[in-house]
Amino acid sequence: MKRSTRMDTVLQVTAADEEKAAQLFKQMNARLHEEQQKLEQLQSYQQEYHRQVREKQVSSVQQLQQMSQFIGKLSEAINEQQAQIERVNAHMQQLRQHWISARGRTMSITQLRENYLTEERRWEEQREQKEIDELVTTRSARGHNIKR
Repeated sequence: MKRSTRMDTVLQVTAADEEKAAQLFKQMNARLHEEQQKLEQLQSYQQEYHRQVREKQVSSVQQLQQMSQFIGKLSEAINEQQAQIERVNAHMQQLRQHWISARGRTMSITQLRENYLTEERRWEEQREQKEIDELVTTRSARGHNIKR
């Protein structure tokens, strides 16, 4: 079996690994986007409640205390969400590096396979040229023997 043919199987495996790594990265990127949207939503809620307090849209001290507690809980949720985004982003960066490595392996195997194909073509051309040379030499020798 030719080396280039053996490399086809290796190339299929590395390409499949690369595709899987790319899909995982894409999924984590989508998750990061979702987490960022959650953060934006929490921040929007917080801004709205702050606006209501500033504009004195509360009717009692008790309602003001409840809103202040709720704003505090929103602040905690925002901090937790920011930490979640950092974790997801770190994981996404790891997946990105894995994908880049997988892509590099696929490209290396592809190049190696191409080198093998080039070498095999060169060998085949040399073999064919040798056969042609032998055929010409044989015919020339026969023709030379017939003239004598």
